[in-house]
Amino acid sequence: MYLNLFLVTLLPIGATILFHFLIKKTRFGKLPYIPSQIILGVIFGAIAVAGTEFGADIPGAVANVRDAAPLLAGFVFGGPAGIIAGVIGGVERFIAAYWGRGFLTQWACSISTILAGLYAAL
Repeated sequence: MYLNLFLVTLLPIGATILFHFLIKKTRFGKLPYIPSQIILGVIFGAIAVAGTEFGADIPGAVANVRDAAPLLAGFVFGGPAGIIAGVIGGVERFIAAYWGRGFLTQWACSISTILAGLYAAL
């Protein structure tokens, strides 16, 4: 149960290190700003989705690390990437409540994920 949470916790950190290396050492760093921000935003948005879906079910709640992905995307790679990741993660969290990922916290979790992306962009 907690192994999923541990692995999903390491995913945004590992992706940050990987993409930082790719930007510095490969052609990925030569991409124009907007396409690279979209690519990074979508990838970190997918990581936020994984944070929702693979959180640890504990009695009465689901522990997750969804907000780490948009925060890292925005702080490390740029504001647009953080906003895109936050919106993807927030919208998916809102929809995920309909298949059992915490209906009572649906609005709060969705809004906090979007705000995490906006905060990182600032």
